[in-house]
Amino acid sequence: MQKTLLTKLSIIAGLCITFAIGLGMIGSVIYERQNYAASVVKEIAQQHVNPQEVITPFIIIPTTITPECQITAPETTSKCAPSYSKNEIVFASQTQAIQDLEVSTDTYKRGIYHATSYDGALTFDQSYTFDQTISSLYDTTSKTSDAQGSVSTPANKNNTQPEKTIIHWNAAKLIIPVSDLRGVATLPTVTINKKPIKATYPQTALLKNLTYVEVAIPQNILQRSVKNITSQQNGNNAFATNGASESLTSTEIVIDLPLAGISNVNTVPTGQNFNLTMRSNWHAPNFIGKALPNAKKLTAKGFEASWQNQYLTIANNQDLSQCISIANNRCVVTSQATLDNNSQSMASGDALIAMEGAATAEATAIPDSYRNVRLNSFGVSFA
Repeated sequence: MQKTLLTKLSIIAGLCITFAIGLGMIGSVIYERQNYAASVVKEIAQQHVNPQEVITPFIIIPTTITPECQITAPETTSKCAPSYSKNEIVFASQTQAIQDLEVSTDTYKRGIYHATSYDGALTFDQSYTFDQTISSLYDTTSKTSDAQGSVSTPANKNNTQPEKTIIHWNAAKLIIPVSDLRGVATLPTVTINKKPIKATYPQTALLKNLTYVEVAIPQNILQRSVKNITSQQNGNNAFATNGASESLTSTEIVIDLPLAGISNVNTVPTGQNFNLTMRSNWHAPNFIGKALPNAKKLTAKGFEASWQNQYLTIANNQDLSQCISIANNRCVVTSQATLDNNSQSMASGDALIAMEGAATAEATAIPDSYRNVRLNSFGVSFA
C-alpha cells in the first residue's frame, strides 16, 4: 500500500512538473509574441505615423528688445547689451474642441500583428481678445515712437538710453502644434472671423523642436486693440471710448484639422476656458492622462467623452508662457507621446519643456541651469 501511495505521489509530482514546464513554455511564447507585436507597432510608427499629441492652438507675437544703456560720452556707450528677440503669447479666451475619430485594426498589418489606427478630424472653435496682451506690451509710461510698433521708455536725466521694444505685428502667427505632421494629410482649414486664411508650414521656426503649422494673423485684427491702447495713452478719450467698444469684440477662429495616428491620441489644453468632446466608433477606450473625462457614454457602437479641467489648463498656460517668452528662443518644446498604452503617465503624451539655460534680461544664458516641466494632457488609448 505504501508502495502504491509513493507511485501515485511520483505520478502527481511528474504531472506538476510537466504542467509547470508547459506553463513556462506558454509564458515564454506569450512574452515573445508580446515583444514581437510591440516591435511591429514600433516599426509601423517609424514608417507611417506615431501616436498623436495636439497642443491647443495659440497666437505668438514676436518682438525685438534693445535693453536700457548708460551713455558715458558723446557717441560712445558702455555696458550696452545687444538687442534680443522675445515672443509674446496670446491664449484663446474660450476654446471648444470636438474630435471625431474612426478607429480601425485593419489599416496597418504585419502577419498576425497589427497597429490600432485612427483617422478623423479635430475642430477648434476659438475666441480671442487681444487688449490685455497688447496693454502689457505698452507700459503706461511708454510712448509710441512710430506707427510700426516701436515702444520706448522716456529718457531720464542720467544720460541713459531707454529700453526700446519693436513689436512685429506683421509677423504674428497662429500656431497649431501637432506632434507628428505625417498624420495631417492636408493643411488645416482655418477661418478668422468667417474669412478663410491659408495655413502654411513655417519657413523660419519661432519655436525650437516643436512641429506645427501656422497661420498669419491679418493686421487689422491686432490694430483695433493697438489703436485703442495708444489712444488711451495719448488722452484721446473720445476715440478711446469708441475704440474700447470695438476692441472688446472678440476675434473668432475656427480650425478644422485632419488627424491620423496609431495607438493613442492626447490633447494639451490651453487658454482661459477649454472644453473637449471626443466621439469614436471604438467600444473599449482606455482613458489616459492627467484627467479623466467629466462625462462619458459607452455603447456597442462606440463612445463619447468630454473633458474640462480649469486647473490643468491654467497650469499649462503658465508653463508654456514662461517657456515661449524666454529671450532668444532658449526654450525647447518637444512631444513625449509614447506607444506604452499601459502607462498612465507617459502614455498621456505629456509635452516636455526643456529650458536650455535661464536667460537674463541682457539675453545672456546662465549655463548649468536646466529645468524640465511637463504640460498636462489627457486623451484615449485604443487598447
